[in-house]
Amino acid sequence: MHHGIRERWLLTGLIVLLAGCVTVPAEPPPERATADAEFPPSGTRWITRSVDQTGRTWTTTWNVLEEGSYQGEPAYRVSDQLSTLVYDKATRSWMATLQWDEERFAASPHDGAFSWPLRVGKWWVATYAYHDRQRGRSFPRVEVTWRVEAYEDVTVPAGTFKAFRLQGRAPAVNFTRWYAPDLRLVAKEIAERNLRHHLGAGKVVTELIQRAPPGGEKWYGFSHEAVNDAIRRGEGREAVAFSERQAGELEKGGLQLEAAQAHIAAMWGARTLGLYQKGIRAGLRALELLKREPPSDDVNNRIVNIHFTLGTIYRLAGDLQEGRRHHQEGTELSRSFTNARSRLFWSANFARGLADLAVAEGDFATAIRQGGESVQLLEKYLAALHSDSPFDQFRRSGRQNLAWSLVLVGNAHRRQGNLAAAESAFSQALALARELRADELEANAVVPLGWIALARRDWAAALRHFEASKAVGTRLNQVPLLMWSHTGIGWSHFRERRYDEALAAFRRALDLVEDIRGELQDPGLRSGFLEDKQGMYHGAVWSAILLDKADEAFSLAERGRSRAFLDLLGTQTVLSKGKTRALVEEEVRLRARLSEAKALALDATGAGDRAAAQKQVDAAERAYRAFLERVRLESREQASLMTVEPVTLQEVQRLLPEDTTLVEYLVTERESVAWVVDRSRVEVVRLPVRRADLATEVREFRQSIEDRTLIQQVEARAQALHERLFARVRPHIRTERVLLVPHDVLHYLPFGALRDRSGRWLVEDFTLTTLPSASVLKYLQGKGQAAGNTVLAVGNPDLGPALNLRYAEREARSVGDRFPGARVLLRQDATKLKVKALSGEADLIHLATHGELNEQDPLGSALLLVPEGADGGRLEVRELFGLDLKARLVVLSACETGLGKLSQGDELVGLQRAFLYAGTPAVVTTLWKVDDRASFFLMREFYDQLKTRGPAEALRRAQSATMGEFPHPFFWAAFTVTGAPE
Repeated sequence: MHHGIRERWLLTGLIVLLAGCVTVPAEPPPERATADAEFPPSGTRWITRSVDQTGRTWTTTWNVLEEGSYQGEPAYRVSDQLSTLVYDKATRSWMATLQWDEERFAASPHDGAFSWPLRVGKWWVATYAYHDRQRGRSFPRVEVTWRVEAYEDVTVPAGTFKAFRLQGRAPAVNFTRWYAPDLRLVAKEIAERNLRHHLGAGKVVTELIQRAPPGGEKWYGFSHEAVNDAIRRGEGREAVAFSERQAGELEKGGLQLEAAQAHIAAMWGARTLGLYQKGIRAGLRALELLKREPPSDDVNNRIVNIHFTLGTIYRLAGDLQEGRRHHQEGTELSRSFTNARSRLFWSANFARGLADLAVAEGDFATAIRQGGESVQLLEKYLAALHSDSPFDQFRRSGRQNLAWSLVLVGNAHRRQGNLAAAESAFSQALALARELRADELEANAVVPLGWIALARRDWAAALRHFEASKAVGTRLNQVPLLMWSHTGIGWSHFRERRYDEALAAFRRALDLVEDIRGELQDPGLRSGFLEDKQGMYHGAVWSAILLDKADEAFSLAERGRSRAFLDLLGTQTVLSKGKTRALVEEEVRLRARLSEAKALALDATGAGDRAAAQKQVDAAERAYRAFLERVRLESREQASLMTVEPVTLQEVQRLLPEDTTLVEYLVTERESVAWVVDRSRVEVVRLPVRRADLATEVREFRQSIEDRTLIQQVEARAQALHERLFARVRPHIRTERVLLVPHDVLHYLPFGALRDRSGRWLVEDFTLTTLPSASVLKYLQGKGQAAGNTVLAVGNPDLGPALNLRYAEREARSVGDRFPGARVLLRQDATKLKVKALSGEADLIHLATHGELNEQDPLGSALLLVPEGADGGRLEVRELFGLDLKARLVVLSACETGLGKLSQGDELVGLQRAFLYAGTPAVVTTLWKVDDRASFFLMREFYDQLKTRGPAEALRRAQSATMGEFPHPFFWAAFTVTGAPE
């Protein structure tokens, strides 16, 4: 995305800051100084800054290429990252600027800008024809009179140099040029146009800001086209690394605007390559620099460009809220342009950005409307350009963005089921992409054509499309494109029943998913990134199941669950208990060292440099592996927060007690599955229930319970769900104790309230416990080892009349009565500070208070306690992870304490998991806002039973007793035990 492409302002086309060289005596008198022609050697690199009369600034990176020929004549060649400039080898005069091997600008015979040798006082007249193919104009006779005015010092950002000052005069434009023989470059140039010039009056000042001799790293341009060209050549990562380094150097040199452009270039490249954290970091830094600049259309253009790209990156990384913020902020800023064309262009693109967010949210109708608006605005923008030249950068940028908008509209239609409309949009986008030679754009139009072919059951056509996009992704080293291409290949093979090939493709897709995820340091981004990737895990699971690889299928399912949860936690040191905080800090340092080593390896050019860089990578990887081994010895659970180690079926079987069966569910779009596991057997049970149907049934079942509808209606829904989810599983269960691992919408299902055909609730036949994932089993052993039998009971904190829980106070007193010596905190005494201080040594913790769910920020979900001093009284999940508990049981007799962020395939993340990590092996929570009086009755019975039984059995008996007083499931089914089987 780039709108502010620099205009080609020289009458002679693109005469860069380049000419010849000479060997001269040290500090000769000005009248005796001379310079003979000598072209800079291949590999010479430099960067210039240009500023026009409006204050618009652009930065260009130049490279001298290998010698070549043009129109049969030997020629020198120079690249500005977009075009190749050719110079006659005999005269060193500019001949033409080429793009895609076609003339963009040309002079014939040549431009004659220099006459060798140079010396003060020399003058000459250059006459030639000039051709501007970009604007479709030619000038049959151009005459410029040149004179060497002086040999003097010229100061530019790159330094102070001795230079010949040349003055060029023509009817429509005057040039002043400082040629520095020691550099073999023009160090500075001023071009002043008058009203007779075909571009109108104006002035451009170009200065040298950096130079490097041949050898060393390759240099890349900072324009959007230059970045895309590097990616097209498969050099995207190198270009991003170059932009990052240059941004730092330019900042140190005080060139803030140029540094911002380098950061923007890094952001563009990182977005395309899936390096989302790099892109966000670069974009935010560029914003910071640009906001210090005086306001102008040029600065504003860059700022809205950044907002658009950041909005896109956040959307790709899964943070829709932050993506929307940037698109909305950019929309507002774009209205401040004084240029109507800029307002039109950016309005179109932000309409597309918001439409893209609507697709991610499943609002396809809105996406089609907003995407269509983007298409119309871009068509209007293009119509106003009055140019059909393929070299016109405004036209090219407009057509590229039009193609991206068509891809967006096509995807919205496809997701809505309008395949014909989708195919039409993709075909238009594909034609534009091929005309523009935009490989990434073409591949992104081809991938959805593969999905359309799959929808039409044309497996062979789908495979062709995905293989084609994979070829582009491989050539460009573009990880996001490869990720979706391999996924499509996997589903194509799956539909052809070639499950071995499907599994291999899905495995590769998952490796790429986790490569991208590994670049994200922000835990929120890590979690959100997986939101739309669960289909890849599911495809791999089903391929393994159909290959009779039950163990691999189970591990893949666990890998998806564990990954989503661990990504949410990330490396936030505040989540680590005090005894392991140092481990987290060391892990962050070692991971940074590894990332730095990999970046240096990517940047290495020579064979020796690459070998040395690879040694550093190998050493960093060894250090990281050794560290993880040490962490596993000290704290396996802490290691689980740093790396994904999904449990295997064999491990589960070893961990399960003899009298317990584990039932793990996986809900997918077309079908669901359950693994039924005990110490000696594993059964894979396929459940013919689609996620969409299951989500509807679970929601309606819960709603009927919470609304206390007629019990007969609740029983009918309970029986229907039992038939779908448990009837096929039940014959394989040989124990009374069942450990349930729900998935997706099933986290919100009260399993105990399912009902069989004989009219018995599930809780009447089985002792039920739940787990967020089977992998958690590994970390529950040995927890709950409090030294004494102290009990902490908290009830009805004084939070105001609206939050008064009268029976919760009685409940907490009742707990205190049953356990002599218990510490009971009621009303004003129930402060967060006291609860945290007393919880560390308690054997049993009972919290009867309100809970607050935060779906947007799961780590911000909290138990509400009394504020004290500067403390707000909210005991949040992120704080719970930092506690070091020894309690054998935590009872959360509050509202909705069992809920947490639920995303497709994610573990349930909430208070349950926080307390399990903090040190307790079992937690009692609730799934909905419970009745105060019924909760008091159930809890009283629960603690009576707990004296002689484990938590799950005690809860089962308490629920059975409560049924006698309160038959409706609303009063007893909300309570669940999460944690270790007894």
